[in-house]
Amino acid sequence: MKKISKAVLGIGVTAVAGLAVLPLTTYATETADVMITANITSTLTLSVSSATVALGTLTPGGAPSTGTTIATVVTNNLTGYTLNIRALAPANVNMVAGAATIPALTTPGALNATPTVSAWGFMGGSVTQFTGVPVADVAIRNTTTTTTSTGDNTTLTFGAFAADGQAAGNYSSTVRLTAVANT
Repeated sequence: MKKISKAVLGIGVTAVAGLAVLPLTTYATETADVMITANITSTLTLSVSSATVALGTLTPGGAPSTGTTIATVVTNNLTGYTLNIRALAPANVNMVAGAATIPALTTPGALNATPTVSAWGFMGGSVTQFTGVPVADVAIRNTTTTTTSTGDNTTLTFGAFAADGQAAGNYSSTVRLTAVANT
């Protein structure tokens, strides 16, 4: 009997010792993670300081005349934007007054580089010399980040030169600026 009581006593002490290590009560627990999402749409706006650039009165054989407008782009697109320019239509490559034209520059440079030839063109953004307005979109500014809330400005200068003998008239042309969000 002594052997059995010692064994029971040993088991009892061990059981009591084991309970001392284990918590007296246990709780069932579960965890769950919650992901919070929001979608912010990409925005892009383009505005110009003046929708008409008046070059004034040109004197045949006189100095070229220039005028400017500022294109402002605002975007929150993380990869920025590209600003393009082109003639509104192929007929708008030249400045026109009835049947008379002032042709677009064919070689970048001064408006009066060839004093016997009338010419018109633009410069601004990445275009640092006067050049003719293209028929298809040409990138003149490219950014790779968002803009500030006040926007990113690109000054565009348009100019024309009337050579001796240029027909009188009110000449005009229309260009299109397009801002495109980069992908």
